[in-house]
Amino acid sequence: MLLKFFSRPGVRAHLRGLAEELCESTNSVRLELNKLEQVGLLKKEAEGQKIVYFVDVQNTFHTELVKLVSKYLGFDQMIVDLSSMSSEIEKIYVVGDYARGIDGGLIQVVIVGNIHADEIYPKLKTIETRVGRKIELILLKTELNVSNFDNILQLV
Repeated sequence: MLLKFFSRPGVRAHLRGLAEELCESTNSVRLELNKLEQVGLLKKEAEGQKIVYFVDVQNTFHTELVKLVSKYLGFDQMIVDLSSMSSEIEKIYVVGDYARGIDGGLIQVVIVGNIHADEIYPKLKTIETRVGRKIELILLKTELNVSNFDNILQLV
């Protein structure tokens, strides 16, 4: 659940949606949400008929948790490694499960810029080993068409 809330800014989620997404019972998700709210990491508010949970950015540990989750997901090292491969990289996005805050083992990355696959793919295995996850790259010459993806997390 920490991955869901602290891997990207502005995440808002409700109990049933989280239970479905995490394949857990609503009871176990409710218990965890209550604990996270009690320690001040999450806040909640009514949104229509639903109670929506979101990160309390005023919490003392907010910045550290964001860094910790980023490090756990390997995003920090992945950005450094990918950026160092070519000076032509304009933007890097994470899409799919990781952009939704779900650690599914496959990180889908969109790189925008004048990049040639032969520059990046030979070095990809090293990055995968370092972050401990499989990486699927999508190389684009022009800007990302956001309508092609349901969730997007811009890293660079």
